Amino acid sequence: MMIIIAAHIPIFTLQRQEGRMFAPMAYSVTSALIGALILALTVVPLFCYWWLRRDRMRDGNPLMDRLTGWYKPVLERALARPRAVVLTAAALLVGTLALGTRLGSEFLPELDEGSIWLTATLDPSTSLAEAQQQSRRIRELVGTRWWH
Repeated sequence: MMIIIAAHIPIFTLQRQEGRMFAPMAYSVTSALIGALILALTVVPLFCYWWLRRDRMRDGNPLMDRLTGWYKPVLERALARPRAVVLTAAALLVGTLALGTRLGSEFLPELDEGSIWLTATLDPSTSLAEAQQQSRRIRELVGTRWWH
């Protein structure tokens, strides 16, 4: 569990569009895993102490009896027809692969957030003052929204 949480740490360092897209997912997964860890270390042992006492185990477990009553016939039918089970699994695999071809293929979809990324390359001999002046001029041109 800690490995999965650690694997999400780089997502928290993402900036700009990627950070806005993936950080909420990383926070959700990490929070859920930490909550599950706390639950597993505190509440589950308490419930096990309450419900799995030896005096209760002698009487049988009604839930397990019902589940076994349902599962045993299904398992016996599946073991009696191994060919049908394999063909069904193969058909499900082929169907899944066929549906997989219809999934989207873009990693980062286009987001129209009203922002623009612009890189200007100036001559290496350009002075700092001239580069600042060019930068101001570019910002003014972009600010006029001449592209609309």
